[in-house]
Amino acid sequence: MITRHHEDLWTLRLPLSMAGIAMGARSTIARLPDGGLVVISPGPFQDEHVDAIRGLGVVRALVAPNKFHHLFLGPAARAFPDAQVLLAPGLRKRIPSLPPGEDLGDDAPALWSGTLDHAIVAGSAAGEVVFHHRPSRTLILTDLAFNLTGGGPWTRLAMTLNGGFGRLTTTRLMRSTIRDPDAFARSLHAMKRWDFDRIVVAHGDVVESNARPAFERAFAPWLDRLPSASVSSAGA
Repeated sequence: MITRHHEDLWTLRLPLSMAGIAMGARSTIARLPDGGLVVISPGPFQDEHVDAIRGLGVVRALVAPNKFHHLFLGPAARAFPDAQVLLAPGLRKRIPSLPPGEDLGDDAPALWSGTLDHAIVAGSAAGEVVFHHRPSRTLILTDLAFNLTGGGPWTRLAMTLNGGFGRLTTTRLMRSTIRDPDAFARSLHAMKRWDFDRIVVAHGDVVESNARPAFERAFAPWLDRLPSASVSSAGA
């Protein structure tokens, strides 16, 4: 049910279909130094999922990491009523009925300072927040990239047409949210400077090791748009 990737990092893969496309969903669970847990992108949890998460520790925070991954936040907040709710910027304005919580800003919450890095992806209307779990050297993405490699004929066809099948890659839908390609590229270069070797995505397979080449291939159109030297000199 729960996959352990590191002594302080787990993922929970859950069934999810939209328009007949079996894309699945994945929640990421990171343990903090005090033993508390942060759950990124809470999924459609059943009672057994809630029990399994509770078996790992006390949930201190639930994170809705972009403007789309909020569908199951309400039930998760009810299952973990003492957890702090943290929202991607702009999500509250889009969905006022979400559980009470705070918007994530540029500064790391004291709750996870030193354990998780996070960054708001600029230049995209999706408002995605990405994470870097330092102890496990893991980059945590939500919809920024998919890594679907299986499924039935309709899933394969639909995701191939959406540009999100067969390898770690961005979908056409995500690319359509990009409003400022240069700002988007600077965000990717900032992510690239994090020390990661694994990539977790919400939809598809985890890139368990040697993830940097996969990252560079997936985002090459934007990484190549702005040379690393020019981004560094600009202080991005």
